[in-house]
Amino acid sequence: MFRIRGLIEARKLTQMKAADLLGLDQPKFSKLLRGRTEGYTIDRLFKLLNALGQRVEINIVPNAKNEKLRAIVVT
Repeated sequence: MFRIRGLIEARKLTQMKAADLLGLDQPKFSKLLRGRTEGYTIDRLFKLLNALGQRVEINIVPNAKNEKLRAIVVT
């Protein structure tokens, strides 16, 4: 969501224009911008990023041998 919000701000899109670009109505887009992601699968959020010209990559790499904790890294 942070990335989507940043991309919208960088392009200086109004909520109406951004919603139209993403195929959402303005009230749903407004809720999404406020972090209300209920009803949005990760796949759907990825598609929104794609619509904003972003490529989403997921990398799976082994942990270091001494690292017992699991981590998710987002760049």
